[in-house]
Amino acid sequence: MNKLNNIMFVGGFFTKDMKTRIIKDSKNSIQNAANNLQWNLIDGICEQYSGKLTLLTTPFIGTYPINYKKKYIHYEESFYRNAVVKQLGFNNIIGYKNYSIYNKLKKTILDWIDEDESNRTLIFYSIQGYYLKVANWLKKNKPNVHLHIIVPDLPHYMYLDKQSNLLYFLKVKHQVNLCEKYIDLFDTYTVLTEQMAKKLNINNDKFTVVEGMINPDTDGEIPNDLSKYGRYCLYTGTLTKAYGILDLVRSFDTIESDDLNLLICGEGETKAEILKYQSKNKHIIYLGLVNSEMIHALQKNALFLINPRENNETFTKYSFPSKTMEYLGSGRPVLCFKLDGIPREYDNYLQYFDDKENSIAEKIIQFNNMPQNKLQDLGIKGRNFVYQQKSNRVQVSKILELISNNQKVK
Repeated sequence: MNKLNNIMFVGGFFTKDMKTRIIKDSKNSIQNAANNLQWNLIDGICEQYSGKLTLLTTPFIGTYPINYKKKYIHYEESFYRNAVVKQLGFNNIIGYKNYSIYNKLKKTILDWIDEDESNRTLIFYSIQGYYLKVANWLKKNKPNVHLHIIVPDLPHYMYLDKQSNLLYFLKVKHQVNLCEKYIDLFDTYTVLTEQMAKKLNINNDKFTVVEGMINPDTDGEIPNDLSKYGRYCLYTGTLTKAYGILDLVRSFDTIESDDLNLLICGEGETKAEILKYQSKNKHIIYLGLVNSEMIHALQKNALFLINPRENNETFTKYSFPSKTMEYLGSGRPVLCFKLDGIPREYDNYLQYFDDKENSIAEKIIQFNNMPQNKLQDLGIKGRNFVYQQKSNRVQVSKILELISNNQKVK
């Protein structure tokens, strides 16, 4: 990696101070999963890379006035480990936001390049329209800059809980058009699955697969105030119908057991239906939105963790659920369906539902009756796997090696 001497990471992560304000000013749930993955990437870069590092963010927040309370986001600068952190200011008003972000990004990135055009690498996180347009401008005007993009999601399959909304339909269509027009501008790519690379027509020597990562340094202690929930299994994440949350709730509702609760954390389109089930079944407990510290505590104290997303949609080929990696890192058994986007190396560490009817309920009953030492062994086995082979240090080294091998040296 000795070719790399100046990296700028461009994303939508939240600084610690900004996150508190974002939670306060957001009208809906915030993008915790994307924020966590970006910070895992950043920590991995900081550990693997000793050159100059700049972190640039335009936080992934809702637009004023529909989903956010503030019209303007102000510029802030700080330091994190060996990096300078710049949170750009921008106009957050609907209809002008993306234009404002594009202009601020282009100016800031151009100023950074003009300091010294030799050996510059830009790492973009996610397919955002303003990133693609900035990349297009850079390719024409600053061709020696290495452009890398991390693709956690394809725009074709975003906003699955809002497909009936015309505004979001048009937004997705616009994002897809921009993706198809500009995605081939980048020099190298990080994708979640090999199928994603095929969908984007990326050459084999230009991408690496990083389905997710875990940061062992964030491992903490379990608080002692969770006994009120009794013995429980747990779902944490977005309450989107396409992710199978209602299938889980309905299946659990059929189980006749007085010694197991189902805890659910998150927000989304199915919340009202989940509350109906809670009202008639005391063993279904909806906790709503809780902070990340509480999420991790609940995961580590659960009997087992459940991801009910089924392998019956096209998008599953292009995704690796971030909660699956997070679940494995908790040290508890993980029950889920075998998705097309899950590599075979995970098969020894995930407990798959069958494709037959009632498989969710049957698996829950099986694991509820499993001896505690067996549950613990399965959980530790999964945690050791991701800690040793899927840590952010290991995964980021693959990204930096790919960039280094394809680096343009001026």
